[in-house]
Amino acid sequence: MSAMRNLLELCKRRGFLFPSAEIHGGLRGAYDYGPLGVELKRNILNSWYQDQVYRRDDVVGIDTGIINPAPVFQASGHLANFTDDLVDCLLTKERFRPDKAPPIFLEPLPFGSASDSEARSEPSYLGKTASLITALGNGGPSAPRHILPLKSPDKSTAKQWEKLLTTKIVPGAKVVRQGKWVLLFPVNVDTSKSELNVIYLQPSSPDQARPIEVPYHGYVEPCSNSPFLTNPRSFNLMFKTFVDPIDPVDQIIEEAIQHKQGKSSNSCEHLVTEARQIRHAVDASLAGSTVYLRPETAQGVFMNYQQVRRSMALEPPFGVAQVGKAFRNELRVEHAIFRTLEFEQLELEYFVPPSQAMSWFDYWKAWRMQWWHAYARQPQCFRFREYAQQELAHYASGCSDIEFEFPWGWDEVEGIANRGNFDLTQHYLSHNANANGSKSTSNPPALLDGQELPHCVESSAGLNRAFLAFLVDAFDQVPLDSGSTSSPAAVRNVLRLHPHFAPIKAAILPLVSKPEFLETCRQLAQSFRKRRIPVKIEAQGSKIGKRYYRHDEIGTPWCLTVDYETLADGTITLRDRDTMQQTRIPLQDAPVIIQEKLVSATPDFD
Repeated sequence: MSAMRNLLELCKRRGFLFPSAEIHGGLRGAYDYGPLGVELKRNILNSWYQDQVYRRDDVVGIDTGIINPAPVFQASGHLANFTDDLVDCLLTKERFRPDKAPPIFLEPLPFGSASDSEARSEPSYLGKTASLITALGNGGPSAPRHILPLKSPDKSTAKQWEKLLTTKIVPGAKVVRQGKWVLLFPVNVDTSKSELNVIYLQPSSPDQARPIEVPYHGYVEPCSNSPFLTNPRSFNLMFKTFVDPIDPVDQIIEEAIQHKQGKSSNSCEHLVTEARQIRHAVDASLAGSTVYLRPETAQGVFMNYQQVRRSMALEPPFGVAQVGKAFRNELRVEHAIFRTLEFEQLELEYFVPPSQAMSWFDYWKAWRMQWWHAYARQPQCFRFREYAQQELAHYASGCSDIEFEFPWGWDEVEGIANRGNFDLTQHYLSHNANANGSKSTSNPPALLDGQELPHCVESSAGLNRAFLAFLVDAFDQVPLDSGSTSSPAAVRNVLRLHPHFAPIKAAILPLVSKPEFLETCRQLAQSFRKRRIPVKIEAQGSKIGKRYYRHDEIGTPWCLTVDYETLADGTITLRDRDTMQQTRIPLQDAPVIIQEKLVSATPDFD
């Protein structure tokens, strides 16, 4: 993960990513894209759109609204089903998804085998605990058989945990604090139960023969190894807001006051009933103004399917592409921009005759992997993960993720799915109209030719994740030149971005900051800009080698140096980022040469 830290430091220092609202304390998992970051992101987006739409004659674009009324998500199933089961840890107060949580780790007594100690570094609590074992029991059914280590962030937190465990969570259990570790001593772990298992903990008092029972759900809080958890609860992941000039809080207060009038009983039963009635009244009052930020861009495509088909005279197979922001109330934002509350999607909904759905699914899988490989420096860092049958949504016939090998492991950057006709059917039936726009019965809607609605093959990539993946893929560290005054182990950063993704295509460097050199640079830059090629004049007083390295670090593929020979014979030095080779080219030909290099770098998907 040190490479990841180095990359994120580069991103902040060089203007790719800035923490959002940093001067006001920031926002969890939120980032702003700086001057270079916004160019890199736009270049990835443009390459995707060029390759996905402009290179084809069967795909069109669309841009639909971010805010949608509740009926949209009632039809799509998001209101009922777009939820995560979440668990709260009673000890750490962390909230997490149980399906991503590991099982409990127990240290055997005596402290594991030789192979165990070789496989992992020895925690600080081992060796210090041996003296406690004699005091904890002399064998028999109540003697501990394991150590349950709980890892806290620091010693102060460990002290708080110790108090919380002994007074509230497991009073009567033996608890030992050593540094930032808090240790408990299980006598047994019963996993024979069909639902909730049990951990039996060593009691603190030798007079207490019965172990302390703790429910075990089959997983622990990932960071601390704590099994002290609540039961799973469902949370909807959509952001809700209201379209109304009246503050919804005022409406809630008004409903509560109106409901309270005439109520005299303060019994617990009546209070619970009143709370439910108030909630129902508030929901009814706000229903007309309740809207949601879309959790994906796809639903806008499905709602506009008929309008797109008719206006563009299209028949399946054809696709509708959309780029836009989506929002999810993610429990755990992580890995910088990998998982965030707001993100951008690159989505294609490709509508096909039902009989051709699986063949098109295979086609788009292959094509999308080809796209990632075409722009990657290390294509071997991308792979497919096929969904098992039990992982598929009830309407899906197939689903595959394209994963990238990030510093923390393999993770998804794009999903390809055969969604069937579920989405179109849901939207058109829920509005009591079939795909022709005429009134419908309970039968599934049909096309104008009387055939079934087409099936949809979807490819959905995260633009933010693509941004991060291509940065990780491009990030390289090479030794500094032997002539450097730095230590022999010193390295410098190079971003080996694909030329189409590079924020700056060419840097124009005057050897010295004299007026005649600067004027030549300005004229050359203007000729590049007329061709819409992004360039930057780098005229700072540092040595030319340092300026080369600065542009290597931000991914600039080529540097053009205006020197004394330029003024004498009209040639300039062209330096390549990846090979560091330098050649002399005519000054007036530089824009054409760079443009030709960009054209030759264009992937060929034919």
